[in-house]
Amino acid sequence: MLNLEIIILKNLKYELLTTSSYQFLTIIAQNLKDDSDKELTLNLALYILDLTLLEYKMLKFPSSVKACASIYIARKLLKYKDAWNHEIKNVFSFCDGVIRGCSTEITDLINLANKSSFKNCKKKYSSIEFLNVSKILEDFK
Repeated sequence: MLNLEIIILKNLKYELLTTSSYQFLTIIAQNLKDDSDKELTLNLALYILDLTLLEYKMLKFPSSVKACASIYIARKLLKYKDAWNHEIKNVFSFCDGVIRGCSTEITDLINLANKSSFKNCKKKYSSIEFLNVSKILEDFK
């Protein structure tokens, strides 16, 4: 078995990689045309994504689903009329139920954001560099 793995790795020239949620998030952000403040939306979605990195139970969701759910939640918090619009659906063809399930779990994480394990993440996103997006989640319940 080990020899077979070595052959596969050599044929791939040891070029192995995985796509992160951040990469999916940037793809989605590039396709948002109705976003009046794309930078704020992206920073809020990044904060939400960072919260998912700290929680073991979020590993069950693919990176692309977490990115879509983060954008959805960010747009919902920023009161966009159509938080899950056709532009996002055109990029990724997930059914709404998959995104809704991930969004529900992320919402639970947001409610825990003031706990000790999330304080450094909150501090990072309360800076001007990230447009103080952590403050948006303080009012979220």
